[in-house]
Amino acid sequence: MTRGPSAGGTSFEAGRDNRGAFATGRGSVARSTEAGVYIENYIEHYAGGGPCPLPGPIFYNLPSLPDRYRPREADLGIARDKVLHAKAAVGITSVARAIGLQGMGGIGKTVLATALVQPGDPVRAAFPDGIVWLTFGRNIPILTKAAELAFALTGISTSFGTLSEARGQLSLYTADKRLLVVLDDVWEPEAVDAFTGLGLGCRLLITTRNGRVLERAQADRHQLGLLEPPAARTFLAQATDVAISALPIEADEIIRLSGRLPLALAAVGALIRRGAYAWTDAVAALREAELEELDTSWLPDPEQRSVAVVLKMSIDALSEAARACFFDCAAFREDVDVPEAVLLQLWSGNGLPERRRKLFAQELVDRSLMRRDEQRRYRIHDLYMDYLHHAAAPLADRHRNLIERYRTACRDGWATCPDDGYCLQHMPWHLLEANEKTELHSLLFDPVWLQRKLKALGVNALIGDYRLVSEDHEAGLLASAITMSAHVLGANPDHLEAQLLGRLAEQDGATIAQLLGALRKAHPSLFIPIRDNYLTPPGSLLRTIPTGGPVNSLAVLAEGRRALSGSENGTVRLWDLESGAELRRFEGHGDWVTSLAVLADGRRALSGSSDRTVRLWDLESGADLACFIGDDSIFVVGVSPTANRAILGDTRGRVLTLALPS
Repeated sequence: MTRGPSAGGTSFEAGRDNRGAFATGRGSVARSTEAGVYIENYIEHYAGGGPCPLPGPIFYNLPSLPDRYRPREADLGIARDKVLHAKAAVGITSVARAIGLQGMGGIGKTVLATALVQPGDPVRAAFPDGIVWLTFGRNIPILTKAAELAFALTGISTSFGTLSEARGQLSLYTADKRLLVVLDDVWEPEAVDAFTGLGLGCRLLITTRNGRVLERAQADRHQLGLLEPPAARTFLAQATDVAISALPIEADEIIRLSGRLPLALAAVGALIRRGAYAWTDAVAALREAELEELDTSWLPDPEQRSVAVVLKMSIDALSEAARACFFDCAAFREDVDVPEAVLLQLWSGNGLPERRRKLFAQELVDRSLMRRDEQRRYRIHDLYMDYLHHAAAPLADRHRNLIERYRTACRDGWATCPDDGYCLQHMPWHLLEANEKTELHSLLFDPVWLQRKLKALGVNALIGDYRLVSEDHEAGLLASAITMSAHVLGANPDHLEAQLLGRLAEQDGATIAQLLGALRKAHPSLFIPIRDNYLTPPGSLLRTIPTGGPVNSLAVLAEGRRALSGSENGTVRLWDLESGAELRRFEGHGDWVTSLAVLADGRRALSGSSDRTVRLWDLESGADLACFIGDDSIFVVGVSPTANRAILGDTRGRVLTLALPS
């Protein structure tokens, strides 16, 4: 048996962008309007139904720099150098090269990352396939963010059932890309797992407070500290619109009392710039607050006490009506961009005309209590959200207030809520936080709501709502039925009714019976069998995976979540057993794949074929590592669990031993 040349793997590309993101390249047109920038996407599909990637760079969801931005030149230079010259962890080729910006809240991690992705920065030129920005926060579902990256790359709404499926698909989409993916404000270490298998030309830029996040991603870390005194003076001068040479003697005391923390300096600078405080009054207010017994239990780090001091100054300077509006914002989800229409809807219960509400929004922006982007979406810094959760309690009442404001706009039920980029996404969560569990249960079984959310946001978002009521047995059955139908609903959301009627039965529960009755009544002409469960119901058969042809061989990986299949057309495929997704395809054999075996390391596999070859595959990268050519067809392959050795059986009746490369 002789060793032959390694064959190349399948080439995959990825393609597109999102509305509101800036895009260039063939296939997308960006046009400016007064409301912002909108993208016209041109999406094609492969014959098999998958997204057809388009050439050209992707710039997805990139934030703009804050007003009066002043770069931290030293930190910016170090971070840029790490991004441009990132190196993979030694001996680990399947981990995306990652760079981490770590520091306490309010230190400027997100702003620094934002500066790196702006037009004109060398980082842009280093990633010709573009930059994708994903914002995380606390307890953000990983699969939701993975699906967002897939959407950014393909323009097609995607649902992932498992982490391995997400990791595999993202690896396919980015295999030939030089792409920067920014994971902003990551809290949980496991949140990076779906993104560490990106193509070797890709980089991750992660901002976090948690060092364990960067350890898990094996990232090259840069620690952001407090501003040095000269940099703090420059920062304060910019925040107050005063030349550095013209800063009064009170500036140094303000810097000291603000703790040299950028967030605090920005807030006190805004108060001085807008005339709420003179320089001397700002110093007096800061000293007074410093001496007060402030409740800082909501702060995650004692070093951030200056934030509490400056925040008290900012709120004390608000009118009573503006303060009430700010406290109402405690109901919003953290790290979510809130469209202006949503903000105005929330404040509509205060009896204020829309013009006044817009002025309050502007005031909160001017005082650095909120940020607003070009699309007039608002966000509150997570430290300020921590304060609101503490100061605006009980939070259930804040959520009920938001719910009632929306109820006035949804007189025919929640399914008729405005398409404002918030209600459809987050209303189930608000109902849970308001302890309105009965209404939440009803909403999750409303067929009109299910259909609208599925069409607007995709199957992943729909399934995610049922995690809010994990203890509800009937809701669990409905979620399982939707999950089992995900491969159909992702492409054809109009099939929801047929899928649910086919997988659920009236005896599954009273609420399910009511749902099925409503579906039959709403769609009397739907051609479906009369009997229940004509499709596989939730139960012992978990999933059927169509492969498109005869399967000749199978091998299950040791972790039990993935499996390999070999087909008569010579292809080997890696599958996610929970979701049914094809994670990777290995091509190189010219005839039937007769046998498969996974090596003990779980990262490589052997395939034998009637084309007389045995191939060694890298399961993570898809690389064809080696090809061994024999004298006759290979019928069976096996591997030694302890030695780097393969055992082969061929049609001549021989058992052959083969040394494998390490």
